[in-house]
Amino acid sequence: MKRALTIFIGFIHDFAAGIWAATVLAVYWLDRVPEVSLKIVLSGLMKEFFYIGLICIGIVFLAGAGRTFTYAYVGDVYGADAERTRRKML
Repeated sequence: MKRALTIFIGFIHDFAAGIWAATVLAVYWLDRVPEVSLKIVLSGLMKEFFYIGLICIGIVFLAGAGRTFTYAYVGDVYGADAERTRRKML
């Protein structure tokens, strides 16, 4: 069970990091829109992506702390049982 939790926390960490990277790219692209009238309309969407990115940063920090202090990283995380559980979860 502890190994499954470790793998799940790792997945959440990586998933949130990917979403954060996507929000950074989305805000960058939306900020580069040349038309002022369209930029006014998209400003709300930019704020949403910004706040989603902040939430993802918090999740990455919390999941990273969880990954650091879990039992499986202290013991043998790459054993046969952990690999089977990881493949099931994927």
